[in-house]
Amino acid sequence: MLLTEADPYFTVKLQDYSAVEKDDITMECELSKDVPVKWYKDGEELVASNRIAIKTDGLHRILKIKKAAEGDKGVYECDCGTDKTSASVSVERKLSCLG
Repeated sequence: MLLTEADPYFTVKLQDYSAVEKDDITMECELSKDVPVKWYKDGEELVASNRIAIKTDGLHRILKIKKAAEGDKGVYECDCGTDKTSASVSVERKLSCLG
């Protein structure tokens, strides 16, 4: 009997995230096996920058966005080729407390 290896899939999916302006956003998911992934926001591929960190920790895949801004809200997706997971991010304005 020939065992074919199962395609990688997400064992832990992305969760919707609500951030406040200037907070950091952390999106996490986990795979069944260690394969490369691509991150997308509203269908556009994300590239690591000074604000966006894309990390791999074992089977965990982590997307970190520093100092959330209104422009960061949208649908984020992590794609490993054979499976994908997505979640919505909302960014709320920070209320200033004027005594």
